[in-house]
Amino acid sequence: MKQMFSNRNVVLASFLILLSATAAFSEISPEQIADSIQERNAKITSYHSIVREEVLLDGQLDEKVITEAVWQNGMKLIVQESGKAPDFVASKHYIAFDGQETRECTNPDAGAQTTPGFQTTLVAQDFNIFETISFFYTREDGSPQWKSVRLENLVRRCELISVNGNLYTVGLNTPDGSPRQRAVLDASKGFQLVEFRDIRPHSRAEMKFELQELAEGIWFPKEGTWAIHLNPENWEEVSRLHKFQVECEMNVDYPPDLFQLVFPDGEYIWDHESDITFLKGATLLDLESIGKAPRTDSLPEGN
Repeated sequence: MKQMFSNRNVVLASFLILLSATAAFSEISPEQIADSIQERNAKITSYHSIVREEVLLDGQLDEKVITEAVWQNGMKLIVQESGKAPDFVASKHYIAFDGQETRECTNPDAGAQTTPGFQTTLVAQDFNIFETISFFYTREDGSPQWKSVRLENLVRRCELISVNGNLYTVGLNTPDGSPRQRAVLDASKGFQLVEFRDIRPHSRAEMKFELQELAEGIWFPKEGTWAIHLNPENWEEVSRLHKFQVECEMNVDYPPDLFQLVFPDGEYIWDHESDITFLKGATLLDLESIGKAPRTDSLPEGN
């Protein structure tokens, strides 16, 4: 009898400890979740991801996109290859940030409906794709708009909506109290994003992710979908659907010259910051003779 009573006490004590831990766990604030996400991402010094994506419009395959991204200590390289229906002839777009400036160029293959061009942006643009989400919506006038948000910044301004096991739902409401944005985070996987919803009067967006563990406590999307709804009369109708698969490795040391783009002679270059257009390898006189003179009396150096 004493042994049975002792066992019951042990079970009851264990249950109370578990209940107490669960209660404390569910009381984590969005601010604490955001700090946890920031601490997790601080463990990532580099990553290399390849995203293979299919875009469907009204149920029909409209575009194929392959995006390869390398990020290391603030430096980044993005190479995106995309082709539109019906022939899916691919063009490539390059973006590189070497820690000081961003350069980008588009290099279409024969037949692609893209104008080749180069530009260099002298404004530092450092972001980690690992912790950034982008989504599409429409304004009240019907015009399209893209928005990118760092995950921890989104969480930090949200409130905790609900807790269901390991799944934490945080979100924002409109002034009338109706849902605006909802992010579902998996606490057992480093509070990584597994679902995101953006609800607006003229559009809705939903993202869902399956995760893979790349290192201890570091989870990254393996595959997912991104559905965009643009018909307020029937929100079940999917206007645009992105289906993607992801390969990724992290914390590999990449050479610094990987994050530089070298512009060849003979290409027109637009300096985005100063709004100067010039021909690589040309003199000012050459540019004036063809009506492409820059707006200042000197050419940028080091390009």
